[in-house]
Amino acid sequence: MFEIKFFGWIRNEVGVSKLTMSERTVIETLEEIIKTYPQIDKTHLMNSILFINKKPIIGKKRLTMILKDGDELAILSPVSGG
Repeated sequence: MFEIKFFGWIRNEVGVSKLTMSERTVIETLEEIIKTYPQIDKTHLMNSILFINKKPIIGKKRLTMILKDGDELAILSPVSGG
């Protein structure tokens, strides 16, 4: 099992600070979150800032990375400022 931690508006939408899931890819994880919490905007979730084991994951391959036992996925709300 790996742990998912939520931050920002996503945490408010989900209503919990963390979840656990079994091994799967990042995209499968995000899709499961959307399925479980349909109130979350899919576009915002897919554009959120992601960290695996406290390291940012970026680029095209970020969604195909596999989350394994003991991993931690942190999902931070996309930020805008002005």
